[in-house]
Amino acid sequence: MIEGREQLEHVLQSNQALQSDGLSSIFTEFENVTRAYEETIERVEFLMKETEKIHENWKDWDETQRNLQCIMVGIVKELSELKKGENNSKQICSELEFCQERMNRLETVCNYLTSSLSILHDQSLPSSTVFDFASELTIYSNALIQLRTRCLFFEELVRKRRYVHNIPEIKSIRETEVVQKSIIDWPLKALLMLIGMLTVLITWMTSIDNGHVINNWRNAIGIHLEYVNGPPPF
Repeated sequence: MIEGREQLEHVLQSNQALQSDGLSSIFTEFENVTRAYEETIERVEFLMKETEKIHENWKDWDETQRNLQCIMVGIVKELSELKKGENNSKQICSELEFCQERMNRLETVCNYLTSSLSILHDQSLPSSTVFDFASELTIYSNALIQLRTRCLFFEELVRKRRYVHNIPEIKSIRETEVVQKSIIDWPLKALLMLIGMLTVLITWMTSIDNGHVINNWRNAIGIHLEYVNGPPPF
């Protein structure tokens, strides 16, 4: 059509009949139609590119929300085991962190879709004829933010419970260490007592001469007092 317009323009410019009012108005109208056609083609190309982006984002959205759904099902099972008394709070915290990552990714894709659909949404059309996907995705994005906040709160509760649960275990470990240390120190204490008793026994045996206790102060270290003619009278 563009080539046809150029050829027609060349013919009209070379023809003297162009001076008539009828041909001039036809040429002006044809130019307007051609310009509108070119704008339409450009808009269609733009919309095709945006539609491809939306399609890729939607595939990413679908995969991410499926993964998130599987994670949530797993968390529900872990919570059921936790109610039965299982010590799986660490596993729950790990899955909640992974759930947070998936929700962040889902929110990002949701923002991409919202932006793309807002571009495609023609504001000139009546609201009743076009479904407002952008508004629906905005509501869903806000719901994800609330869900993430609740998960963070629940994750903090699980961490506190795990900490409280580990306190008796730490206390038990410390008591075990004290008992083990006492068991290890007992032979050493017994050996020291035995050495002390042997020392006392040897000292007592060396102080006996022919069954009588003798004075060994003479052999002791220090100043000695000896009486030549016996002790002084009292």
